[in-house]
Amino acid sequence: MSGRDRPIRVALVGNGKMGRAIAALAAERGAEVAATIGRGTRVDRAALGGADVAIEFTEPAAAVDNARACLAAGVPVVVGTTGWLEALPALSRDVEAAGGRLLWAANFSVGVNAMLAVAAAAARALRGAGFDAHLVETHHAAKRDAPSGTALALARAAEPEWGAPVPTTSVRVGHVPGTHALVFDAPFEQVVVRHEARDRRVFAEGALVAARWLAAERRPGVYTMQDVLAPRAGGGGVMAESLGAGLRGCGTAIVTPFTSDGAVDEPALRAFVRWQLAEGVHFLVPCGSTGEAATLAPEEHRRVVEITVDEVAGRVPVVAGAGSNDTQRAIALSREMRDAGATHLLHVSPAYSKPPQRGIEAHFRAVADAVDLPIVLYNVPGRTASNMDAATTLRLAEVSNIVAVKEASANMLQIDAILRDRPDGFAVLSGDDQTAFATMAHGGDGVISVVSNATPRLMAELCERALAGDLAGARERHARLVPWMAAAFVESNPIPVKAALAMMGHMQNVLRLPLVPLAESHAPAVRAALVAAGAL
Repeated sequence: MSGRDRPIRVALVGNGKMGRAIAALAAERGAEVAATIGRGTRVDRAALGGADVAIEFTEPAAAVDNARACLAAGVPVVVGTTGWLEALPALSRDVEAAGGRLLWAANFSVGVNAMLAVAAAAARALRGAGFDAHLVETHHAAKRDAPSGTALALARAAEPEWGAPVPTTSVRVGHVPGTHALVFDAPFEQVVVRHEARDRRVFAEGALVAARWLAAERRPGVYTMQDVLAPRAGGGGVMAESLGAGLRGCGTAIVTPFTSDGAVDEPALRAFVRWQLAEGVHFLVPCGSTGEAATLAPEEHRRVVEITVDEVAGRVPVVAGAGSNDTQRAIALSREMRDAGATHLLHVSPAYSKPPQRGIEAHFRAVADAVDLPIVLYNVPGRTASNMDAATTLRLAEVSNIVAVKEASANMLQIDAILRDRPDGFAVLSGDDQTAFATMAHGGDGVISVVSNATPRLMAELCERALAGDLAGARERHARLVPWMAAAFVESNPIPVKAALAMMGHMQNVLRLPLVPLAESHAPAVRAALVAAGAL
């Protein structure tokens, strides 16, 4: 019998209705119940009974401790309990520290997870066509969280495409397992995207599918049902899909971890990329200035991108830094990044040389002609000593494979000019965390962020709220990030963010000369800012 066909041994943490439903279905679905752990029983290695994987369905107050106990016992865990997600950032760090595996979902129904993609597509198709949108969800009277995690996930999938918040009505009555309907109303017609759980066993079956997947997945990390339903084959998660094919939302300009002797720390890089994905960022940007690309050898530069691509496994775009003030070197590096698996290229306006606007334009056109990958222009006058003006950006935006600009001029008049006249499909991304909210409020598409190295979930949520038209929600998240946005630049980037990530336990605080570790006098401000943002 092959490993794939062998029954997996499952420990059930919780013997309520869901636990009993899983136990009843297990044998039919190729699983053996190795242990059942009820209320009041300590979750440890002995109680887990030698299981390959645990499935946790209890209550929000117990779920996080139960998951930690499974990780401590070396048993991967599927968490089906909802209502605890505010603890996910801390639990993700625990998973990383333990080298463990955890999979969670707001809903384990395969149909509901497919519905998330359908909801985004419907919102995209019906936006601006005279419809109003609302969401109605009904559950049994004993369900405590309202709106449910599934309702929140559906709204999260639809809102960026709809361009406005989707109101949700929650009903708790009787013994209904769960019904969700995303309704689009117009004066003479109605479109309804609806899922009805006819039996609790639909969630039990999905949990068993997830458990088998997690038992077979050998790489540590935090996963969701999107990984189960679209593993390693590309296509992205729900939010990546709902944000569309272009670059939208939060892209983290990831740091490059180094070991104490200055080598690229490949295990730390892999773990960091997995954490960023688990926290919900929409794309990743390795080997930019935040990644200390200037001090990476060519083979290290390629290896960092290869590792990022491998860990991402097609779930989000990978925008590899490939810039140089030598046009031929920029072309050669672009081809290397293409071969390493990058989906997009980030090209900074030539630094130090200070070419005129026609030289900047000629440089980018030459790169675009030589490489077929989508290109993101990067305007950062503070580093290049020259500004790429709006007229130059707009002329380059007409080139078919120049698809976006990372605008770090902090000049909102210039950014507004690009937003006003850009062609369809050309994305405008803030290159400054401080102007990310303002850029999206003016119609921009997202940010390539430094602060999201340490606060990925909060910055991703800021982008999602802004792109959904919920400016109040985006503003609230922006306000929580302001102290960290200030602290992240008390010295040259990435000095403060490397220090922050060391404080958080993600990597060592090692940089390559001429960059040096953060001055001790700034450490209290960085730590306080992380605490204010909920990162520590």
